Amino acid sequence: MACSEHEQVVPSRPDLPVGDAVRLLGPIELIGPDGPVSLAEPAARLLGLLALCSDEVVSDADLRSAVADHRGSAERAAGSQQLAAALAAAGFPDALRVHPTGLRLAIPAQRVDVGSFTALVVRGRRRMAAGELAEAADLFAAALRRWRVPRSEEHTSE
Repeated sequence: MACSEHEQVVPSRPDLPVGDAVRLLGPIELIGPDGPVSLAEPAARLLGLLALCSDEVVSDADLRSAVADHRGSAERAAGSQQLAAALAAAGFPDALRVHPTGLRLAIPAQRVDVGSFTALVVRGRRRMAAGELAEAADLFAAALRRWRVPRSEEHTSE
């Protein structure tokens, strides 16, 4: 899958709280001002794919192959509508953008947990290369804390 690079970055919205809007490191979640927003399975899969290419166009062909599987076009359209409604409930009413060649999620990459995880790892590697091992360890630990355990695995016995 390749994301298009023809879109400009959408500025972050200062009216929304700082933090993750989309969580991919663990179960896929969309976070609104009041907490997680419910997502049906097709909408969650679509959100996951679009968030990985945050603020870039994902082609219709990639959407069909990654999200559709055995689903027909009616179910794909329903997933898009469900995602648009969930994004509106989370405070992103215009975040799902339709383009001639595909869809784009207009949420800044910094609002997706994968982006903050990657930034922490990069900073940790720089500190490690500079010989600042304690600082590097703190950054790597912070990156690992970004990962969430699926609810079904939280309370399993040892």
